[in-house]
Amino acid sequence: MNASLLVLAEAALLAVWAPLLGLFTAMRVWPGQTAGRSPAVELVSGAWRLGRPLLVRISLITGLSAAAVVTLRATMVPGVWLQSHAILWSAALALAAFGALCGRMSREPLDAAACAVGLALLTAFALFAAGPVLDSIPAGLLHAALAANPIVATAAAASIDIFRMDLLYQLSPLAHRQVDYPSFTAAFGAYVSVAVVLLFLSARQVTSR
Repeated sequence: MNASLLVLAEAALLAVWAPLLGLFTAMRVWPGQTAGRSPAVELVSGAWRLGRPLLVRISLITGLSAAAVVTLRATMVPGVWLQSHAILWSAALALAAFGALCGRMSREPLDAAACAVGLALLTAFALFAAGPVLDSIPAGLLHAALAANPIVATAAAASIDIFRMDLLYQLSPLAHRQVDYPSFTAAFGAYVSVAVVLLFLSARQVTSR
């Protein structure tokens, strides 16, 4: 079993299931009692009330994904295996938090699902479909786009030069220019930070009502 392809497939799939998981979790988690609480305390409590089930569910799914690599006897260095799945976990958390925010902001579940999944897919795949536009993109903006892309960040953590794989080498102009892949610490920290901010924004949507 090719471990690289398995990890990349897992990264691609999370663009669909993670925002939907966040959306449905937000629909099931209701605000708690607010009497006697300050707005700041209620905001933190609301973020944790939503974040806790997301953490549990995403950790379970990512754990099963990591176990699949071992069970299918895919060859991967333990350190690389751990880092790649840590990125998968943090990216899934960020996308799930975004799905939860969409669920809080929209009264129609189908509209929220379309928004959450649509933007998640755009984040994950727009970089691969951009084509010649990437030739003129500034280096700073390109680096930010690479770090924001869960597939690229996961591939980098798994020591995969994704733009020099056979298919992308033929299709993407990035295969023919210097690409600075995001570091593990930068990508992991960015995804977790985004997830925390989005969870607080979701809680804010509830308290403001």
